[in-house]
Parts: sequence; C-alpha cells; structure tokens
Amino acid sequence: MFECKLMSADEIFDKAMTSMAPLPSQESCARELASIFSCHLTNVALMDAGLYADELPRQHAIMVAPTGVGKTYLLRHIAAACGVNMIFMDGSSLARDGWKGASFGQQLSAAKRVLGDNDRFARSVLFIDECDKMRLHNHESDVGNVMDNLLQLFNGGDVTVGTDDKQTETIDVSRFTVIMG
Repeated sequence: MFECKLMSADEIFDKAMTSMAPLPSQESCARELASIFSCHLTNVALMDAGLYADELPRQHAIMVAPTGVGKTYLLRHIAAACGVNMIFMDGSSLARDGWKGASFGQQLSAAKRVLGDNDRFARSVLFIDECDKMRLHNHESDVGNVMDNLLQLFNGGDVTVGTDDKQTETIDVSRFTVIMG
C-alpha cells in the first residue's frame, strides 16, 4: 500500500525551494500551494485511518495568473517535494459536447492506467489548466455534462466511466484535491 508522509506546509515549501528557483512574485503562491498540499496529505492520512471523506473539509483551489508565469512549474515542484502524484488536464479541451476527444472519466481512467498504482492514483492532486477556456454553451446537456463532471470532482465520491469494451469502471475521487488554473 502506498503511504504518504505527513509534512507541514513549511516543510513542503522548504523542500520544494531546494529544487527550484522561484521568481519573487511566485514565492507567495508557492507558500499557498504548500499549504494546500499539506492539507491534502493530512486528509488522505485521515481517510486511510478510517474517516470518511464527507467528515473532512474539502480544500480545492483556483490559481489566477496570466499564461506563462509558471503555475504548472510550481505545481510540479511542490508535488515532487511531498511525493504526491499530479494529474494534469487541459480545460481548453472542454467543448460543446463535453470533454473533447475523451470524456472526463476516460481521461481519469487513462491517467490511472499510465500510473499503474491504484493506491497512489487515489491520492492524486488534479490540476485543470486553462479553465478560463472551458466552453459552456446554452444547451442544457452541454452545461450539465461539464458541470456534472466538475461537481463530481469537487464533491468527491465515485465517477463512473464507460470503457472501450462497453463496460463501466468506477473511479474513486474522494481523496482528490482539485486545483484549477
């Protein structure tokens, strides 16, 4: 079983700073992210000890900054510093019919297969970048598809995914922390 080491926000920040050289304007964001990752590690440890996800505070974040300032860079280094798996999705792939190319669930399923470690996958942090490019249209089914997917993430629980062979797979996202950029 994958075990995550509890770390304080200061420990995560200090460890991340040894592998990167943030710009002065990135330092406060890196401190906030370290706090989010520390809370994530604590929640995962408490769920592993038997508490239910709905008994714990859910902490998600929105990073607001222009393109190219290093949001992904900061996340990669902070995740590596505390040993948390990161799943990256591009919000600009959201189109009129939902998740373009592959559904939200199929993208999660693919990330799970690539990682190959179910325990580690279940403790991931999901980063949806370019969320300002999500396209929500006036058609009820369009809005429902995208919004239902996002609400499932924010509320935790299970996501049901259709597979290529017409079967379904259930993916537990109760331990996920979601960061939108």
